[in-house]
Amino acid sequence: MRQLGSQVLVVTQNKDLALAMLSKQLMGGAGRVIYQQHMQLGCPKRSLVHRPRFQQLNAWLTPLPGLGQEVLRWTHLDPRRLHVVPLGLPVEQYAPPTRTSSQARQELALPEQGLLLGILGRLDRGKGQDFVLEALCLLRSEYGHDVGLLVMGNPPAHKTIPITSSCARR
Repeated sequence: MRQLGSQVLVVTQNKDLALAMLSKQLMGGAGRVIYQQHMQLGCPKRSLVHRPRFQQLNAWLTPLPGLGQEVLRWTHLDPRRLHVVPLGLPVEQYAPPTRTSSQARQELALPEQGLLLGILGRLDRGKGQDFVLEALCLLRSEYGHDVGLLVMGNPPAHKTIPITSSCARR
């Protein structure tokens, strides 16, 4: 960090935190380390290894409030160092404000009328498509809403994604 004249190190991979903290220690604590979380923690991180590592962080960025709650529940991170920063996209770049809903539906070959649920992201079991299918089924069967679903994203590395939602298979 010194050689590059950098004072801030942003870490995006959990596996790199140990090296980042060592770098900070070798600089006498002068550098700032920010961790940007992308995934769920999976399990509690309160061990003797994790505690000092997280205490040295200057900031922990998380994209969702739910992930932030998980961090506070499963670590000893000081809540003042946790910041929710959504990883959003500037919508204007993809959909000019002058484009109407009707035009967008026509461009995407979607029905002209009706409510649509949508989910964006890689087509993968871990990205929540099954959850959205369950929500769609509940909205239709339990609440009588005529709702459509739009799923957009890159295809998975494998050829198909099995539908594990029992409701969606009906």
